[in-house]
Formats: sequence, structure tokens, C-alpha cells
Amino acid sequence: MIGGIPNVGKSTIINSLWKKEEDVKHSKKSGAKVGAVPCITRSFNGFKVMANPLTYLIDSPGIIQPKILDNEDGLWLSICGSIRDAILDLHTVTDYLLFILNKWWVFKYTQAYKLKEPTDDIEELL
Repeated sequence: MIGGIPNVGKSTIINSLWKKEEDVKHSKKSGAKVGAVPCITRSFNGFKVMANPLTYLIDSPGIIQPKILDNEDGLWLSICGSIRDAILDLHTVTDYLLFILNKWWVFKYTQAYKLKEPTDDIEELL
């Protein structure tokens, strides 16, 4: 079984293994569903990925704590695209991302937004 947080590539790994095996029958509708947003996989699905030795993998929905608060873990999950945008306030998430960029001395955003210098003010950036 493949498990992990949403939108990290669990289904993609299964599809890669499934497509490489020549002895496994493939059809256009087979394979794990994938997408750029979290929560594409909504139930457990089994896939035969190898004929010899006979191997199946089970794809699972993303596993995450049941309640996401406005804490650092939730902000990181939002920035990485592992939770839906509507769960946390987008303004808070972008403010936190700006804080992290400045903390790590990553100032490429100043060029992209034509700023004279880095800023800690999310309103100025927006």
C-alpha cells in the first residue's frame, strides 16, 4: 500500500510502475487517477503492477490530520499544494510564504514584482 499526505505523487508512482511492466494488461481507463490538485484519489484502489512475482499495490487517499489550524504545519501543507486553497486564508498563507522567503534570503520575488528591495509587508507585495 502506498500512503502519504495529499498531492505528493502516490498515484504517479503506481502508474509509473504499472506502465513499465509488459506482462500486465493495460487499457486506457486503467491506472490511478492523477491531477494537480489534492484529493483526486477518494477511495482505496488496487493495481496489478507486476506479473512475476505477482505484485499488487493499493493506492490510498491522502492521509492528513483531521483538523488543520492556522499553525505552521497547515501553512506548509497549503504552500506545497497538499490541502485545498479554501481551508486556510490565502492572505495568511502568502504572508507566511513571504516570511519564509525573506528568512531564507530568497529574494528573486523582488525582480518578478519589480520591487526595489525585499519587503515583509504582504500588502506592498500584493
